[in-house]
Amino acid sequence: MAASLHRNLFNCIHNGCSTARLRYTYAVIFLIINFTAAAQTDSIPVFKNAIAANRSKIYNNIVKNTITKNLSLPLTDSTEENWEDAFYAIEVLEYRQPWIIEKIKTAFTGIEKTSASFQRALLEFCYAMYPELFTAPVQKLLSVTGNSKIFALCNEYLLQAKKTNPSKIQTKTRVFRFTLEQDSILNPLVKSKWKVTDKTRLAALKEISNKTFLSGNVVLFSFQRKNRNFPGMVVVRDTTGNFVTDDSSKIFAIPQLARSVSNLPFYLTNGNTPQGIFRMFGFDVSKSIAIGPTTNIQLTMPLETSPQFFLKDSVITDTVWTMSLYQKLLPESWLQFMPAYETYFARPAVPKLLPTAPQ
Repeated sequence: MAASLHRNLFNCIHNGCSTARLRYTYAVIFLIINFTAAAQTDSIPVFKNAIAANRSKIYNNIVKNTITKNLSLPLTDSTEENWEDAFYAIEVLEYRQPWIIEKIKTAFTGIEKTSASFQRALLEFCYAMYPELFTAPVQKLLSVTGNSKIFALCNEYLLQAKKTNPSKIQTKTRVFRFTLEQDSILNPLVKSKWKVTDKTRLAALKEISNKTFLSGNVVLFSFQRKNRNFPGMVVVRDTTGNFVTDDSSKIFAIPQLARSVSNLPFYLTNGNTPQGIFRMFGFDVSKSIAIGPTTNIQLTMPLETSPQFFLKDSVITDTVWTMSLYQKLLPESWLQFMPAYETYFARPAVPKLLPTAPQ
């Protein structure tokens, strides 16, 4: 997983701001309700695809060839992928037209006979674009599906539309599948609905601000709002446990977005960036024209690499991740704090080829 950060953050860590260096580093993403972020400004690099004429050309091409053309095809086994591409393009562009709703109705007709991939794409699309309009067909799909990811997506859609609640979800989940603890979808579906009080959240925040937390490491703290439509804030702590400051001796802080296009929960494909601990391993520039040329910091979740690399411990011989291994990084007060485990529960869509030895 790569999290795009502002150019200032790259300059601060790469060139040296205060005493920060990107050597043995971790990033901690933590969700809070409200905060005041102090942000710096920087010059914006010129990106040819951001020029108005080029944006318009790309936009029109996507509407014509990816959305309109694909959704004009009859929905069959062989055209499901075309429809899936159109769904994602509509999400990215936030393209809304009345005729699209009719296409969605067509897609839900006989939905139980389509592939799990198509069902997933349709549910993600509706969650992002039409969060309350299709509760009836989603309820119907929920009642017949045997796929845990589709089951979870249906529940999340209904929860967003206020047609269910966490208590009902937990009951339905345990009836649906008894191997809850071993299921990478159902386990976080239930646990992510646990209510975390503001008091508990503030206690956890106090714990990670302590210098003993991940001592000796450069740590990026990403504080995100509960509503990911609003930007969060990133601060940097150096290896001595002090927060990096700017030239005016104020804590260095920049805005950051950790929201996905779909705004789905962290444990689902294309979901929001999870809370918890990431391992940082260098810099890169995205190859996607939709993201742009800003240098970003590369992050990895536990299950994207080996315990030995993630924990920076050459003594570890385990090759399979367990919760007890992840807990080696957590303060004692975090052991029962569910949000801290989101990076552990999140599964990568495509496994990364990362270093396996401590660095």
